[in-house]
Amino acid sequence: MATRPRVESALIRAEDSDAAVIVLDLGGLTFMDSSGLHLVLDARRRAGEKGHKLVVLEGPEAVQRIFELTGTADLFR
Repeated sequence: MATRPRVESALIRAEDSDAAVIVLDLGGLTFMDSSGLHLVLDARRRAGEKGHKLVVLEGPEAVQRIFELTGTADLFR
């Protein structure tokens, strides 16, 4: 939750660029809660609206668990 504003700001800067693909690498995370999940889902929605492709690189098992538990993992495969 503490890093959400920084991550969201970085994503929005990338979305405002002319990049066709935006890559969000979750590999360095050790934990992600519902706030992080919402951030990723919001970024996915915005990417679709702006014509970008959002690629989410999987994080460790503890991070991936939230995607599995919420049934959202297939959105990023």
